[in-house]
Amino acid sequence: MTPNANFVEVADEELQGSEIQVIKDFAESLDAEVEWTVAGEEQLVAALEDGDLDLVAGGISSKTPWSEKVGMTRPYTTQIDADGQESKIVMLVPPGENAFLVEVERFLDRTQEKP
Repeated sequence: MTPNANFVEVADEELQGSEIQVIKDFAESLDAEVEWTVAGEEQLVAALEDGDLDLVAGGISSKTPWSEKVGMTRPYTTQIDADGQESKIVMLVPPGENAFLVEVERFLDRTQEKP
């Protein structure tokens, strides 16, 4: 998780925000346990590339420069950026993890409003 207002917030060592709940619900649907890692996008993408993480979120724009290095879900929600422009939000997965990417997207399709 990378902190980003509304999507992921760290308060008193607790994670809060809309993407925190989405990921908790996704993990529950897989009967999996979440281990949270909070860092900047660069560190999280490096961990995805190394296979140390399964999913990265934090209000990541579909225009992220990391899309050439890792897998990316279809946009599943939007936000209005500082310039008043609508930005489509995605999650990142390890490169080459097509089956996992499909599983994440199916979950998002079932549970999230379309952007």
